[in-house]
Amino acid sequence: MGYEETNQREAGLFNTDTTEMFKDHWVRYDPEGKGFIKIYDLPRLLFSLGNPLGWGEDYIGEKDKQENFIHSLNLPIYNDFQDYLFLNVLEALSMRLLIFQEIQEFRLKSIVTDPKIL
Repeated sequence: MGYEETNQREAGLFNTDTTEMFKDHWVRYDPEGKGFIKIYDLPRLLFSLGNPLGWGEDYIGEKDKQENFIHSLNLPIYNDFQDYLFLNVLEALSMRLLIFQEIQEFRLKSIVTDPKIL
């Protein structure tokens, strides 16, 4: 996939509505609009976002799964290791969603071209 196609897909994932929805959820944990949320608030944010951007019911009570997800985002930590930055979280979630969708498309193409692959 080329650079231009990737940009178009990413723009489609994070259109104005999606970004506004993310902001609406973010502000619950950053009411002063400083651009940071506490590390301990990220799981709550992810649950409030729900699938596909955040967490669905399959993450409830699954601490290892939650920690692995957060670790996979590879987020820098700010302010004496207490906070995550808005833009970092938004970019990491958008990239994760883009990669997930690419994997799904690859699997579908593989099944169509070779039905033995399941």
